[in-house]
Amino acid sequence: MALRDFASSPNIRAIPSPGFVLSATPRRESSIGDTLARVTVDDRPLLTTEQINELTGLTTPTGQPLLSFDRREELYEAVGLIKDVGYDDGLLFLRDMAEQGKTAFIWELPTLKSSKRRLEREIQLKLDKKQGIRGIATCGKCGSDNIDFSQLQTAGGDESMTTFYACLNCGAHWKTR
Repeated sequence: MALRDFASSPNIRAIPSPGFVLSATPRRESSIGDTLARVTVDDRPLLTTEQINELTGLTTPTGQPLLSFDRREELYEAVGLIKDVGYDDGLLFLRDMAEQGKTAFIWELPTLKSSKRRLEREIQLKLDKKQGIRGIATCGKCGSDNIDFSQLQTAGGDESMTTFYACLNCGAHWKTR
């Protein structure tokens, strides 16, 4: 689940799923703990005081707090992660990020793994200067046979490789297994 950044708004209120509310009014006296205490699911607090203390105590090896108002996106994503996978699994992930010194961990979230891989593949295709091979395939969109392709092992080692195609005429992309 991705929660939008409401950093520019004086009042933060996100409702990503029924019954889930992240509501906070940033004030000078407000703390991360106060903000986490106001997160509710079906009008009940998402976190206990002990859990809030544990989360606010997470720091990187350099002593930098993992959760901060300076990085609201990560704060919102951490709350969404805990809501989605539960406190124990969410805490394990956040501890791991803190131990690795990763305060910007949005792309490391388990829910974004496939999106991250897809984006990395697209970037790699754009960075590589592609030269099409005529006749390897035909584009279903424009009918061109000037196609570039690459192969990756995206599933288990006992399954066939996935072939990614890119039409150099119209830019269409598709894959086969």
